[in-house]
Amino acid sequence: MLGHDVTIFEEHSEAGGMLRFAIPEYRLPKSVLRSELDLIERVGVSMVFNTRVGFDLPLNDLESRFDAVFLSIGTWKESWLYLPGTELKGVFPALPFLESVAKGEKMPLGSRVAVIGGGNAAIDFGAHCIAHGFAR
Repeated sequence: MLGHDVTIFEEHSEAGGMLRFAIPEYRLPKSVLRSELDLIERVGVSMVFNTRVGFDLPLNDLESRFDAVFLSIGTWKESWLYLPGTELKGVFPALPFLESVAKGEKMPLGSRVAVIGGGNAAIDFGAHCIAHGFAR
């Protein structure tokens, strides 16, 4: 809106980052997110998907292509409990689990589920399990 050409490079196939791939529908309806993204696109922001900055697009190339660069890499890394058993089959960190659910991928959950953790990720994980009959 101030005369700058803006390009967003996104690792995923859709924009929205954690809002799209980690926050479940019941907390943030995808229609609300889509409306916000439509507004961003309408003001002229270009979006390039399936592009990992630093891998698919080398960081050194950014200086020659752009006048200014803002890196917003998100918080896709979570804390991990280094306890015996966390390496076992069927133990899932919350963020990759929620991302898989958001993408519509089937998660191999058993008939009994334990959620260890606090905050919204634990609530979202538990809510998904209850909604899909994996837990009561």
